[in-house]
Order: sequence, then C-alpha cells, then structure tokens
Amino acid sequence: MQTRSGIAPRAEAIQQDAGEYLARLHMLIHELHLSMDAIANRALPELEESISRQLFLCSRLSQASFSSTAHLSYLGASSSTADAELAQRISSATGDLIHLNKCYSRLLQHSGDTVRLFQSLCSSYSGQAQRDSPIRWSCEL
Repeated sequence: MQTRSGIAPRAEAIQQDAGEYLARLHMLIHELHLSMDAIANRALPELEESISRQLFLCSRLSQASFSSTAHLSYLGASSSTADAELAQRISSATGDLIHLNKCYSRLLQHSGDTVRLFQSLCSSYSGQAQRDSPIRWSCEL
C-alpha cells in the first residue's frame, strides 16, 4: 500500500524518524561545541545549561524509535537516492559526534586535572595539608 507521495507508510515513518534523529544528532553536536566554548571561557552558567540540554538530547536519542541499526540498514539498502543520502548523513553525523565526544572527554579530563592541581597548590600554599591528595606541593617564601 502506498500513500499519495508514492511511499509506503512504514517507509515514510522511518524517513520521518530518521530525519528527527539526524536533527537531534546535530543539536547534540552543537551543544558539545557550546560546552567546550563555555569551558574555554570559564562560563559556568553556560556550561551547566548546555550540560542540561545534552542530558535531555541524549535521553531523547536513546528513546528514539529510529535508533536501531535495522532502520539505518533499511535506509542504506533502499533504492531511493534520498534514503541512501539520509543514511549517509546519519552515519557521518554519528562519526562526527563520536570524534567530538572524545575531544570533549579529553577536555573535561584535562580541566579536572587542572582544577585538582590548583586546589592542591592553593591548599599547600595556605598551609592546609591535603592528606588524600596525590599531588604534593611545598610553597615556601
């Protein structure tokens, strides 16, 4: 059975779900960029807001009806050029997101290390011993 557009209802639903999924992937990529900029600019409120949006988007992506490999395979195997292009765009956005997530993770790790280093330095400088801290500083004037 086909609709007026000539596309079977199931295929049309998969295309719509895939389009929404792709849009959310792009929104998440954008949020990761915003978070990294917020870290670089030391803008804590913006970082917190972006993290909140990231959590929401990740939740929506994990609940998406399109998130199965079978749907992506369906689009990739379709004879429609538009379906194949959509599958390629989703695959490309997923790759971009994976790469960006690794960069974001390294940035967060580095930022955390820097914060711990400064905390240790400041505590040592003020004379407060950090017994559990693996970093030891001795600042004497």
